[in-house]
Amino acid sequence: MNKGLIAIVSFFLTAIILIVGVSVVNATTALKAAKQPATVQEASISNEEVLIQQMNEREAAYQQLITEANTRIETLNNQLTANQSTAAEVQMVSLLAPDQAVNIALAAVEDDDALTQLPELVNYEGRQAYEVKMTNGVLYIDAETGVILFNNVPERINGEQAAEIVGVYLGGMDPRYAVVTKTILNGTEIYKVVFNNYTVFVDPYGEVVSAQVYRYISDDNNNDSTGSSSSSSSDDHDDDHDEHEEDDDDDD
Repeated sequence: MNKGLIAIVSFFLTAIILIVGVSVVNATTALKAAKQPATVQEASISNEEVLIQQMNEREAAYQQLITEANTRIETLNNQLTANQSTAAEVQMVSLLAPDQAVNIALAAVEDDDALTQLPELVNYEGRQAYEVKMTNGVLYIDAETGVILFNNVPERINGEQAAEIVGVYLGGMDPRYAVVTKTILNGTEIYKVVFNNYTVFVDPYGEVVSAQVYRYISDDNNNDSTGSSSSSSSDDHDDDHDEHEEDDDDDD
């Protein structure tokens, strides 16, 4: 009887242990199953946050690039506007017409100077200027103001100036005692300046063309005098000066 009871009790105890064991296993499995989705969910949430952060960083970088590009475009537009304004101001500056430059040049030279070619617009020392070529030289006229920037056309002299030039040429003679007339030499009108025994020819621009020295030789036998003359060009005027001094000594 006791053995049967013991067997029944052992059976029940084994059954209870099995049931408890199965329950524990099921509970453990259920707990693991319950924990696993939470971990996956947490991992999924963490990845989403990383992706969102990366997207936000990229968006910020794009916005910065767009801002820099807009700033550069605005700077270039401002520069372009400034350049266009400067070009418009330059174009608004009115230049003289070529015929106006010619009139200015002709008014600054003598009547016998003539235009040899049409004026050309050039750069003269950083300024826009007309280059006007004349018979005896060239002029540069400011294309904006009409001011003569350069003029190497020689000026004509008058009779008084011719006398002064010859006076210096002959060693310091007083021009008040000169007799000045005009004559033609090789088709050009020049000045004839006479000082006592000296006759000097001067071109319209103050250059000595030639000089003549007259000497009077007395004839004791016939009690009269005859005259002789010698001439020289401007290249020999130094020798003429020496002769002039010798003649002065003879007169003394």
